[in-house]
Amino acid sequence: MPVLADTSVLNYLILLDQLALLPTLYGRVIVPTVVLTVELPHPDAPAPVRAWVVQLTVDPPWLERRTPTRQPEADLLLLEAGERDTILLAHNLLRVFRSAHTVHLGRGGRPRAVVACEAVRKVRGTLRQPVG
Repeated sequence: MPVLADTSVLNYLILLDQLALLPTLYGRVIVPTVVLTVELPHPDAPAPVRAWVVQLTVDPPWLERRTPTRQPEADLLLLEAGERDTILLAHNLLRVFRSAHTVHLGRGGRPRAVVACEAVRKVRGTLRQPVG
């Protein structure tokens, strides 16, 4: 079963030296291109994370880079690029992979997997709630 992974899950699993869990559990891992080209190699990212991306001259067989095919709506522009593109990819892939999951680490670094459409509904619902 393929899984979508954003910056947080890759960051924490690299730091814990447990990145192999993703392909072991899910087989194929789909990652937004912006996560691998902008967010993980960012100067503020931890050194081991930047080092992992730098040595990544060829993607491992389990890793698939994808770029969303549609433009984000205004509410998604409030998110960081990796989160935004993960949600957009979830929308794109939901038609193809009804069983696709989005994996990310929530507040406090607690891992969780949620069905892609549920993640999209939750994030979009949160963004639409009034602040104050």
